[in-house]
Amino acid sequence: VVPLRYQAIREEYRSRIPVKNEQNLWGFCDVSGNLVIPCTYENFRFANKGKHILVQVNGKWGIVDPYGNIVKPLNYKSIHVEHQ
Repeated sequence: VVPLRYQAIREEYRSRIPVKNEQNLWGFCDVSGNLVIPCTYENFRFANKGKHILVQVNGKWGIVDPYGNIVKPLNYKSIHVEHQ
């Protein structure tokens, strides 16, 4: 159950539920509704079957893991990950 404090919630992927706060920024909850990755991202896409999350801040893209650890810094104008 996700608490009623978010503006939008998308379908979960691999135990991460995207949630959007009042500032229109995305973060991710676990299946228990606990915020695991703070709402700091303008946009996101899941990649590698949920092993990575492509995230955007200030128009720059990077990659984080499902725990919010940076895999690739947010330095890229665009980013693409091949399906594996």
